[in-house]
Amino acid sequence: RDSMDLSAYPNPFKDQVQIVFNNAGKVQVEQIQLSIFDMSANLKQRIRPVSIEGEIVRFVWEPDPSVPAGLYHCVIQTGTKIHRIRLLKM
Repeated sequence: RDSMDLSAYPNPFKDQVQIVFNNAGKVQVEQIQLSIFDMSANLKQRIRPVSIEGEIVRFVWEPDPSVPAGLYHCVIQTGTKIHRIRLLKM
């Protein structure tokens, strides 16, 4: 199920989607990354944050044009917790 701490907009998206992770706690940039998986659980891309402001971490996914339209899982792991949200690429 989708995490309340993750949001994405625009979603559905075409060229780019911004993913915002709230309540991240005190994290260092090197301690957090986001993973994008297709529906077959194949890793498509790992993304580093573009900004961290307090407990708000922002990511931007601009998939390669070769990435097909469809549904993707966006996953962030922080310690023992896994946060996920679904993304729809048009």
